[in-house]
Amino acid sequence: MDTDVNKSKSTPCIIISVGILIGMGLGALFISGLVLATNSFSQPKTGMIEEVDSGDAPQVNTPAPDFELDNLTGEIKHLSDYQGRVVVLNFWATWCGPCTYEMPFFQEIYESYESEIAVLAVNNQESVDRVNPFVEELGLTYEIMMDNDGGVAMQYQVLGFPTTYFIDPNGIIKFLHVGVLTEEQLDGYLNLLGVLE
Repeated sequence: MDTDVNKSKSTPCIIISVGILIGMGLGALFISGLVLATNSFSQPKTGMIEEVDSGDAPQVNTPAPDFELDNLTGEIKHLSDYQGRVVVLNFWATWCGPCTYEMPFFQEIYESYESEIAVLAVNNQESVDRVNPFVEELGLTYEIMMDNDGGVAMQYQVLGFPTTYFIDPNGIIKFLHVGVLTEEQLDGYLNLLGVLE
């Protein structure tokens, strides 16, 4: 008889304890969601690359490492070829939905400010046969570069796609944006670089 009484007394305690734990977990998820949402839609920030834990990663306010890659027609291009213009260096892949979302914004900026901005889209380890139809379908006319072995993505410590570096006309990295860019965020970075004043 005592056993039944103890069981009935402990059942509400267990239910309350489980309820508190679930509530704490949901609260933590809600708060982290707010933090992520705030970070995703905040004004452009400098120094985001510093979150990458690697001494070899390119740093904001330091020269962008030069590289050479073939474009879609097999012509060798260097990052340094574009010094004198703001460079939007975007790492992407055709299978990446967020990459597809932001590419029309790059195209619009490129068409409007071609003399001031170079858009370099570094494709990660896909074939020309796969990339060409994708580029044609989206009507992209900015430079598509083929990172066949992923070496440049490794050099720039790219951890996910899309990732976009913003480089000033002197070849200095000014901003890094990890994840999809909205049109407003893209304009914000370019404003800070003096292009869309």
